[in-house]
Amino acid sequence: MKTKSLTLPIILISLMAVSMFLFSCAKAPTKETTEAVAALQKLQAATQVGVNYQTYGQLLIEAKAKVNEAMKSLPEGELKTEMSGAMDSYADASTVWGIKIDRHNLYGDNSEPDKTLIAKYSLPVEPSKYGGPPSADPTKAMQIIWLRADIHLKQIDTILRPSGN
Repeated sequence: MKTKSLTLPIILISLMAVSMFLFSCAKAPTKETTEAVAALQKLQAATQVGVNYQTYGQLLIEAKAKVNEAMKSLPEGELKTEMSGAMDSYADASTVWGIKIDRHNLYGDNSEPDKTLIAKYSLPVEPSKYGGPPSADPTKAMQIIWLRADIHLKQIDTILRPSGN
């Protein structure tokens, strides 16, 4: 009878010990991963406070180099996917910014990369006032794309700092 009453506490203690062991064995992010995330966060901060096109381009190059380096050692999985997604979003925003500088909207016809970006980010397209093809406003598009990057960065933060830490 005493054996049965001790079985449950022993099982619970064993499960807790295994859980703590597995949690303590979780691999800390590499230096490259930490630097890549910091570079992406720097881009995020720049978009939040305001940045010019030239500075954005420099930050983008720095982030891309660091993300490329981190990708070499990251295993396939959610962290790699989210980091790649954030980097792609910031690069796509730069493409849209370049289109905006050329003084035109993103066109949903067969224009590339416009058509692909509209589909990828579900950008709102409005009919032309002058009878041209429907288009998306590049300023709104950049905001939507940066929001997507923010979502990727939040997910990266969740992966690297699970609740309870």
